[in-house]
Amino acid sequence: MQAQKIVPSHQFLLLGQSNMAGRATLLEQDSQPIHNTYVCDHFGCWLPAVQPLNRYSSIRKSLDLQGYCLGGTFASELLASGQIETVGLIANAMGGSRIESWQPPNEPLYQITIARWIDAGRPQLAGVLWHQGENNETDQQYYDKVVKLFSELRKQLRQPELPIVLGHITPGDVINPQIEAAARSLGRCAVVPVCNLSTFDEVHYDRDSTIELGRRYAKAYLSLTTPT
Repeated sequence: MQAQKIVPSHQFLLLGQSNMAGRATLLEQDSQPIHNTYVCDHFGCWLPAVQPLNRYSSIRKSLDLQGYCLGGTFASELLASGQIETVGLIANAMGGSRIESWQPPNEPLYQITIARWIDAGRPQLAGVLWHQGENNETDQQYYDKVVKLFSELRKQLRQPELPIVLGHITPGDVINPQIEAAARSLGRCAVVPVCNLSTFDEVHYDRDSTIELGRRYAKAYLSLTTPT
């Protein structure tokens, strides 16, 4: 597939663990490019987005584990809003990763993500999507780690008002209240609920629920960016 000489109008980082990478079933139709949506490859070039979107993650697990990613529906919903022309996704999720490995400035997943942003040309990002926490589900200090991660990311990207969307997890009795508190502390940050979504193994969302989750991320993002 030839790299497109295009710079998407709105570029997003997609970060987290397996539910951001995508573990839902892929269908034959997913081999078709997503309209006006692009993914950043290993060389910082923009290619037409085809599932699995996390294929170019520099930290992913094996390619055969990568499934349907919520970023596809997220992009389609943004485009349908009529407020965005093209979407670029820098997908860099790693299944099973703990938030400790994402901590700035020196932990490897944080450093690698910054390197991918640099390879993409240091763009002004339109937003960051984060779905992680299953491997920290009993962590009483999760709030501090989320706030540190995104406060420092905003500073390094020189975007103090960068929109951030955080997803709840299933189950999330310990984590989800901390995610909500972190969103309030960070400001310009929305939270995506996971109520009424289904998993196929008690952790990973099935295809229909992953599609719905992408819609919810888009709705949350637009709530941060649409003038009232």
